[in-house]
Amino acid sequence: MNIDMSQFQDTFLQEATENLEELEQGLLALESGDSADMNAIFRAAHSIKGGAGTFGFMPISDFTHTVESVLQMARDGELDMTADLVTALLASCDIISEMVDIAKAGGDTAEVDTKDCLATLQKFEHSDASPATDANDDDSDDNSDDPFDDGLAGLFLDSEWHITFKPKPHLPLTGSDPVNILRELKTLGIMKTIIHTEAVPTVDKLFPEELYLWWEIILTTDASESDIKDVFMFVEDDADIEVKKHDAPAQNVVQIEEPVKEEKAEPVATPMDDRREGEDRRKKQDRRQAPAGKEQQFIRVAIDKVDNLINLVGELVTTNAMVEQHAGNEEQNDTRQQQLISALQDMSMHTRNLQESIMAIRMMPVDFAFSRFPRMVRDTANKLNKKVNLVTDSGQTELDKTVIEKISDPLTHLVRNSVDHGIELPAERAAAGKPEEGTVTLRAFYKGGSVMITITDDGKGLDKEKIIAKAIENGVITSADGMSDTDIYNMIFESGFSTAEVVTDVSGRGVGMDVVRKNIQSLGGSVFIDSTPGQGSTFSISLPLTLAIVDAMATKVGGEIYMVPLLSIVESIRPTADMIQQIQGNSEVLNVRGEYLPLLRLGSAMNTPTDKYQPDPTQAIAVIIEAENEKLALVVDDLLGERQVVIKSIEKNYQSVEGISGATILGDGSVALILDLPGVIKLSKRDGRFQVPEAAAPKVTQQETTPSTEELS
Repeated sequence: MNIDMSQFQDTFLQEATENLEELEQGLLALESGDSADMNAIFRAAHSIKGGAGTFGFMPISDFTHTVESVLQMARDGELDMTADLVTALLASCDIISEMVDIAKAGGDTAEVDTKDCLATLQKFEHSDASPATDANDDDSDDNSDDPFDDGLAGLFLDSEWHITFKPKPHLPLTGSDPVNILRELKTLGIMKTIIHTEAVPTVDKLFPEELYLWWEIILTTDASESDIKDVFMFVEDDADIEVKKHDAPAQNVVQIEEPVKEEKAEPVATPMDDRREGEDRRKKQDRRQAPAGKEQQFIRVAIDKVDNLINLVGELVTTNAMVEQHAGNEEQNDTRQQQLISALQDMSMHTRNLQESIMAIRMMPVDFAFSRFPRMVRDTANKLNKKVNLVTDSGQTELDKTVIEKISDPLTHLVRNSVDHGIELPAERAAAGKPEEGTVTLRAFYKGGSVMITITDDGKGLDKEKIIAKAIENGVITSADGMSDTDIYNMIFESGFSTAEVVTDVSGRGVGMDVVRKNIQSLGGSVFIDSTPGQGSTFSISLPLTLAIVDAMATKVGGEIYMVPLLSIVESIRPTADMIQQIQGNSEVLNVRGEYLPLLRLGSAMNTPTDKYQPDPTQAIAVIIEAENEKLALVVDDLLGERQVVIKSIEKNYQSVEGISGATILGDGSVALILDLPGVIKLSKRDGRFQVPEAAAPKVTQQETTPSTEELS
């Protein structure tokens, strides 16, 4: 019978990626002196090798076999886990990762050049192991062709077990291979296998898709009965299995020395066993798991199915808003109407709970984004001859899966930037009275309804004078007079900006920081910098929890409705004439308790004709917002209340619109635009829309005292 294994390959490749992450993190922990489970590291490599062999990715299996052999020697104490060995094993992780990526794309994994890495690993493999102790030595002649006999007659283990394994005839149809199960059992100790053939029919009555054999096994092992039964976990419904202490040898049976004809067959983990091991490891690492004593189960769900579910819930939220609006428009003085209103309120609450529960499915620990950086910091520091310690603190913070995927590249650039530009060379740090080893700290935490991620280094900090000089040289500014430290630091995000004196393969070309800010802003987030010369710098990133649904304030400007994200709103006020002042020609500021804020009419920013909106701020409402670490007063005609809105992409359905992050459908079926506040600010500064529209000029009073530049900053 031919079983189509392609349906399982995607699952294997995904799990191979997860096992690679565990393998890499374990190796880095060993090198840094942290506690690490060598058995878990070995099992990760073993799972990759076994699964690759099962699903036909033989180049991956063959290469990982050598990695596994080296890890086994280290686990058994035959090799010291030196820095050189860790470096070689990490290089092998890179090669396996490349192979897995090629396999995901449907390419040929045999095209990957593994020769140099294999040669390095084999030097370690044969450096200390003697022929007498090397289980993989080709000269070993003790039952070398028997995949079920280790040939370790002198090894003492605690217990001897008698195992009966009687598969039902239909077992092959389930996709399970009894030979792989026996090979997995062999990894627990010394095994003798007895095969029963009495049920095999004559050729004319034999069905190729059925199994007629069954086995008795004598297993000497220090594993527990539970460990033995776990090997048969996924076939226990399709086989008769008995595990008991061995009393006497079985009678009337034929012992087969070579049940499978193949050269030096290696123990191959079944895909189901590897999946179980991988799942157990993930449960141990998952901080969100239930308290001890409560078993938590997991299933794999394709991300497009989750996205479809979220879209359906979004439509439900919109429909619920429509029903509420129409019900509220009727007279509410009869009992039936009141009952309808009450039922709708209950439905709204249940819809909100359903929505939050489904959104939680897409939430992932920020640890997934942080896990790539220990390796990157190690390699970058070694390349630059620096000593750098990476500290991560995710605080069990979670983000939408899409946000985590899209924030990984900006974080990578910022962390690399901290190692390259921030942390000094050991000699420089020692001369400055600092420890030779610098520290980069990655931290994530909740702040209000958003997530903050900070990248902090204890290096030399940003050089303001050098930034100013470079900005003037590049034509970004003509003078830094009146600029705050924040404005100066933010110039490093300009395209092509770099203060590096030497271009290296790590950085210095001025490419990346502008892309970092652009990518963060595309997620509805913002980034700002704080730096102290000689002490270090901190890059702070603010991100929304999800990109699918946002809490917003509905505002009206003319005949249009604009949604302002609640996270950016500080307060809203009705300005009085004495609060408004004109400065620098025709621009305005709003004095809010002694703080002067630029005043921007949203109607002007959105190119609305002045006769369609209220241009006089004293007859309108000023919404105080904070975006990109900058405050301003946004003038709107009216506030319509808080709404939870489902974000619909404008770029996918129309085109990108500056100052607009998306759209949503309101309860009456009309469309409202969702503001991209950093984009609105940038657009207005560039096009001079902070200036007073002509229709509003007579209504704005000019104060006798104009605030100075120092007061405004």
